[in-house]
Amino acid sequence: MLVIVGGGFAGLEAAIQIRTLRPTCDVALISAGPALVYKPWLIYVPAGRRRFAELCVPLAAMATRYGFQLIEHRVDQIDLDVQRVRLANGRTVDYSQLLLATGSDADRNRIPGADERAFFPCRPDDAERFAVEIQRRKPNRICVAVGWDRRGPGLELAGWLAARRKRQGLPDMEVVVVDGDGRLADHYGAEAMAAIRSALRRSGATLATESGLDAVTGSGAVVGGKDTVFDLVAIVAPLCGVNIGLPADMLDERGFIRVDDSFATTRRGMFAFGDAAALPSKVATSKTMVSIRQRVAHLATNVLADMDGAPLRPLEPSVAPHQSMSNIGGHAIVLSDNRVIAQGRLPIFRRWLYDQSYFRLRS
Repeated sequence: MLVIVGGGFAGLEAAIQIRTLRPTCDVALISAGPALVYKPWLIYVPAGRRRFAELCVPLAAMATRYGFQLIEHRVDQIDLDVQRVRLANGRTVDYSQLLLATGSDADRNRIPGADERAFFPCRPDDAERFAVEIQRRKPNRICVAVGWDRRGPGLELAGWLAARRKRQGLPDMEVVVVDGDGRLADHYGAEAMAAIRSALRRSGATLATESGLDAVTGSGAVVGGKDTVFDLVAIVAPLCGVNIGLPADMLDERGFIRVDDSFATTRRGMFAFGDAAALPSKVATSKTMVSIRQRVAHLATNVLADMDGAPLRPLEPSVAPHQSMSNIGGHAIVLSDNRVIAQGRLPIFRRWLYDQSYFRLRS
């Protein structure tokens, strides 16, 4: 039996693809919760644009439709020698092939004081808590630190927090964007940064002149070596792998699972996919929903080939330009290899169609 650990986007799409390619394959999906959380919409929760319930796709309906077994529980341990997954309730599940799609987690300990004093809205529980604290504390000044692994979502969060201040009853709230790792301009370049600054100003947010989030304190944050007063601090966000007790030799320096260019780990019959996987640099792409959907068929084919004892097919290096879009408070910036190729509201409509089509497909 194929066991998939992780009920997020990568795990669900892999289960569906494998069952579609081979309906006779026994697949069990282990998820810590009953629903997939549509993480691209998490940024809207603190801004009051979406309720958290609107982000959830029930997994039970997908299990029934595509014929895989859904096991709702947290994984406690994986015994690689006997190929067995142990759940927190003591139940064990044996596997012939194992796919780890555990996603990523916010690295709460990378910045001193952040674990105790900051919010990480890329996590579902923190997005909800951040929304509650905004309404409870009525802050005058919010810091949104962006950078590290995913710059776009942080910029989007700041833009929407600022754009919806009046609707939240906080017309005077100041939203300050801090370049958390000090590498925003190096990553985007001058043209894209000019568009980002303009979009932030349009939404009502400001980009701080000082960069580098050194620490989070009881009165705010240390930015560029200077104490700065903020009522709330949100970080979006340095990431790390999810700890499921794997041996250190299977992980990179940030806890992601090392795989080769076929998604295979160093252990027989074991694969990793999505945010959890650390691919070789020549085939690595941004960890996004789009890249998962583009590559899930390749992964599924290799998992099934492994079951059949057939050779695995390596990924081809990507030669297409890297495209991304940030929706900063209702103003889109579309980049191709960090060149601005479109701006305005039309790209937002296209992404809205993409999001809605996914929900219709999976709801």
